[in-house]
Formats: sequence, C-alpha cells, structure tokens
Amino acid sequence: MAGHLTIRAIETIVIRVPLRQVYRGSFYHMTHRATILTRIHTDEGIVGEAFVGDEDHINDQIERVIREEITPRLAGADAMATELCWQLARPATFDILRDRRIGLVACAAVDTAIWDAVGKALGQPLWRLWGGYRNRIGVIWTGGYYGTDLSIAAEIAAAREAGVAGMKFKVGGRTPEEDAARFAEARKAAGAGFVLIADANRATRPMRLSALRDWSKTTTCTISKSPAAGTTTSAPCATCGIAPARVSAPGRANFRPAAAGT
Repeated sequence: MAGHLTIRAIETIVIRVPLRQVYRGSFYHMTHRATILTRIHTDEGIVGEAFVGDEDHINDQIERVIREEITPRLAGADAMATELCWQLARPATFDILRDRRIGLVACAAVDTAIWDAVGKALGQPLWRLWGGYRNRIGVIWTGGYYGTDLSIAAEIAAAREAGVAGMKFKVGGRTPEEDAARFAEARKAAGAGFVLIADANRATRPMRLSALRDWSKTTTCTISKSPAAGTTTSAPCATCGIAPARVSAPGRANFRPAAAGT
C-alpha cells in the first residue's frame, strides 16, 4: 500500500472522432465526439488515467491549461494529498475573462486522473474510498436526437439491451405537438422500469405535458423507503418528495431516482 505518490509528469492527449452523421438537439448540433485523455505519472510507477471533457471546440484550450498552468503547479506534489492537489490546480479557474468551462474542465481532468492513481496505489475501487455506500449505480445515456437514421423504438431497445437505466430524450426542436408525440412514442417503447427524461436544451417554447404526465404515473422509485424500493407507485418518493403524478415541467423529470434493478 503506497503512502506517497510523487507527481512526476502530466500527459494529455486530445481525442476528436468524427461521427457518422450529424446529431441535432433543439439549438445545437454535433459533428464530432471529443475528450481529453489525462495521465498522471508518478515516481512510484503508478499512472492515473481519466477521460474528461466533451466540449470539442475548446478542448485544445483545456489541454493547454492543463499543460501550461496546472502541470507546473503539481510537479513534485503528493497525489495522495488529493485536496491539496485540487487547491494547487484551482488558480486555473481564476481568469474571469475566458470561458469558465476551460479552467473547470482542466481541473476536473487532472483531479479525476489523480483519484485513479490513488485507487490503484491503494488497491481499492473509488466507490469504497468515497464512503462505500454502493458499488453499482444506474446510468443513463442521451438519445432522441433529431434527424438520425435510427427509430425511437430501436434506440430505446438498444439502450435497454446495453443495460442503461434510462434515457435523456431530446425535445424542443419541433413544435410542442410534434415533441409531445415523439415523447409519447418514447414512453411507449420504454415501458416500466426505464427512466425517461425530457432534455429541452434551452428551448423556449413550452411543451405539452400530457405524455409526461401519463408516463409519470408508472415511474419506479428505487431509493424510496415507503412504499418498498423498486415498486411502481404514484405516491411521493419518501426520499426526494416528488410525486410522480405531479410533474409540472419537463425539467422536473431530471430529479427522478434511478430505475429499478440498478
């Protein structure tokens, strides 16, 4: 078990991959997926790795901040002192005249790689180092993009097959009636035990909520203590206090617990 991890170098690799088609939300489109691979090299031979950042158009600036501003501050620091490393990197966020995401994502990339190094050095998974409350958690992915060659039913079927807990589904790029119909189709395909979230991406037009209300009546709650976890209910969640039948705006769906079985 390592007691000290001396940071010797920080390696960054910007990755940008073209998508086979353009993916569109309400007010944006994506032609590439991008990330930054960050590696923390230590004198003890432990290498922490992390993939962080999907901003694409500013990833080169994020990488430059890691390389030119954060790396000199962390050279020789003890990676086991995670809070100290965070504080040493923090000045990268102080420039108020540049896009705030640049410094924040740069810090996050380094911090995540540091934690990976700590976990490897101690031979422990991070869920245990962070409190050991659970070793599995449901995750969702984003779907319902406009103009793709995949049907809504096929997209949700693929998500279910992959074992994800739900989908953040794009709305706001069509008329309220069209988006309500698309969401109703998604709800029908999703069925019980699959979380469906309306993702409007700053769309200003209101969406009709009949589809959301119908779906919300059969939402499952896995962290509720009353009724029993994993049951289907229209009663308020005992933990978050949200009544599934009282969804008042698309964004409220974001507060739903993970799907059953995750």
